[in-house]
Amino acid sequence: MKVELAIILLLIAYIAYLHFKLKQKGNRIDSLLKQQLSLQNFTSREEIDFLINRLKSFPYETLLKPNKLLDGEVQSFLFSNLDNEELFVHYTRDPEVADNICREGFRFADSFYKTAEPITNDKLDLVYKHNLRKQFGSIIVVLAFSKDIYNKYTQIISNVKAVVNVEQIFSTLLPELNDNMDEVYLLPAQFVKGYINIETGEIVPNLNFKPTYDSPNFEKNIRELQGG
Repeated sequence: MKVELAIILLLIAYIAYLHFKLKQKGNRIDSLLKQQLSLQNFTSREEIDFLINRLKSFPYETLLKPNKLLDGEVQSFLFSNLDNEELFVHYTRDPEVADNICREGFRFADSFYKTAEPITNDKLDLVYKHNLRKQFGSIIVVLAFSKDIYNKYTQIISNVKAVVNVEQIFSTLLPELNDNMDEVYLLPAQFVKGYINIETGEIVPNLNFKPTYDSPNFEKNIRELQGG
């Protein structure tokens, strides 16, 4: 009987210990997120609590990594021309890959949206999407299109009887397939704004960047879709 009582007491003590560690972990996550995001980035306490609850589902260790996403210089680079640009981000681990994208353009297979995430200057949404994507690397390649150009071709392809995204119209269809037999496209380097090392805050602008780039090839791509 004494042995059984001792076992029960040990179990109770262990459960209490686990509860304490979980609470301690939750408090640590709260503290880290509040320091990282800061109250000034949001309009209410409710927004902060909402984000914390969403991000608690991510591995605890990933929240401890340095993160410059909300630093002033990074935010300025991302959103300096927000009113005139449609913005997307792509994550990679290798700075050399990012440099190559700046020089040669951005490759994607089948759908642009499989590997590029649209972003806006909504900090809650931005941090959430970052935590979804950062497993792919700490280098964020920023892609940007002039809204005038983007809307122009979006309107044109809305009248084309084909399933196609505007990013495919902007791109060259390469004479190759990937391992999954998907078509591969190359988006011009003019639509690559540059990249950010999100751990160090280093920003590398792309000297080729020209979001208003409008090539005759875009209209050619549309004519080919129409069978012309």
